[in-house]
Amino acid sequence: MGSHIITYTVTNANNCSDTLTDTIEVIAPVTVTLNPFTPVCEGDAAFMLSGGSPAGGSYSGTGVTAGMFDPAVSGAGTFDIIYTFSTACGLRADTQQIVVNAAPAVTLPALTDVCVDASPINLPQGLPAGGTYSGTGVIGSQFYPGTAGVGTFDIVYAFTDVNGCSAADTQQIIVNPLPTVTLAPLADVCIDAGLLTLGGGLPAGGTYSGVGVSGGQFDASVAGLGTHTITYSYSDGNGCLDTAQRTITVNDLPTVTWSALANVCANDAAITLTGGLPAGGTYSGPGVSSGQFNPQAVGAGTYTLVYTYADANGCADSATETITVEPLPAVSLSPFAAVCVDNGVITLTGGSPAGGTYTGTGVTGGQFDPQAVGPGTYDIIYTVTGTTCNASDTQQIVVNPLPIVTLPAFADACIDAGTITLTGGTPAGGTY
Repeated sequence: MGSHIITYTVTNANNCSDTLTDTIEVIAPVTVTLNPFTPVCEGDAAFMLSGGSPAGGSYSGTGVTAGMFDPAVSGAGTFDIIYTFSTACGLRADTQQIVVNAAPAVTLPALTDVCVDASPINLPQGLPAGGTYSGTGVIGSQFYPGTAGVGTFDIVYAFTDVNGCSAADTQQIIVNPLPTVTLAPLADVCIDAGLLTLGGGLPAGGTYSGVGVSGGQFDASVAGLGTHTITYSYSDGNGCLDTAQRTITVNDLPTVTWSALANVCANDAAITLTGGLPAGGTYSGPGVSSGQFNPQAVGAGTYTLVYTYADANGCADSATETITVEPLPAVSLSPFAAVCVDNGVITLTGGSPAGGTYTGTGVTGGQFDPQAVGPGTYDIIYTVTGTTCNASDTQQIVVNPLPIVTLPAFADACIDAGTITLTGGTPAGGTY
C-alpha cells in the first residue's frame, strides 16, 4: 500500500528507447460492517436503520424504504438487511438479519350495555390471558358505570407476549341513563277506605310497592294508621330502573256516639234529632229529613236511625240508634143526647176503653154541668193515656135553652063557679 512509480520503456527498431513514468496509489481495503439488529414486533412503527459502518451507506431489503424499516410492510419473519457502501474499490456490503416477531392475536368479547347505577362489573376475560384493561371507568379488571357516567366508552384489552410484542382489542360499552321517574302526591285516606288503586306514576307501566300494597292497590286496613312510603318503580327498554317515592297517610275514623232516643207517638209532630257527637254530623233513616224525624211519615214501628260525622280529614263514621213509634190507643166516645140547660150534673159515660178522662167546657171530675155552661154545643173529649201515647175521641153535647113560658093572671072565681077551663099559657101545648 502506498504510492508506487510505474515506468514504461519502449525500444524501437533503431534501438532507440524512451520511458514514461506514472505513480499508482495502492489503497487499503475498506471494511464495511453492519451491527446486528434487535428483534422487533410486527406492530412496531417504522424506524430508521442504523449500525452500518462506515457511515453514509445505504440500506436495502424487505420492508426497507429510504433507510427505514417498516415491520408492518415486511410482516412477521426473518429478513436480510443489507448495508452497502461505495468505496474507491467499488461497492462493499454487509448483511444482518432482523427478526420480526408476530403480534399476539388479542381478543376481547363484546360488552353488554349497563345502567349508570349498576354495580362495578367484572370485565370479560380477554385472550390471551394476562393482559391489562384500560379506558374510562376502568379500575383493574372492573368497569365502574357510575364513575364513567352516561355515554359510550372504549374498553381496551392489551397483551404483551414473551417477545415484548403487544396488541390490543377494543370493545365499546354503553352506559345507559336511568329513566326519569315521578310519582304524583298521594291524598290521605281513611282506615276504612278499602282498596285504593294507585296512580300518578310516570312513565306509565311501572309497579307500586310498600306496606299495604298489592297488585297496584293500597289497602289502608292492612297498612294501618300512620304515614307510609309508597314506591313507584319503572324499568325502561334498556332494563334500567329508577324509583320515585311519596308518602300516604292513613287517618283514623272519628269516634262517633249517639245517645238513646225516647219513644214517640204515631201522631207526634216532627222532632229535631239531637245527641250525636261530635256535633256537626248528619242524621238519616226512615222518616228523617233535614235533621228531623217525623213519626207521622212512617207510622208505628221500630226504626233504625243513623248519625254520621266526617272529621277534618274527611274520615267518617256513624252511630245508630233505634226509635220506637208507638201506636195510638184505639179510643172511642159514644154520641151524647142533648140536655136542657136546667138539667142537673150529668155523669159522662160512653168512653172506651174504660179508664180514660173526660175534658171540655163544663166538665169536672168526669161530670158535665149544663147549668154551668148554658145553652150551646160543646166538645166533650175522652182521652186514654197509654205508656207513651195519649189518644182521644170527641163528641159534641147540645145544651138546649129552656122555653119562655108565660101564664097571665087568672080572674078570681066563686066557689060555685063550676069547672073552669084553664087558658092563656104560652107557648100553647103545655100542661096545667
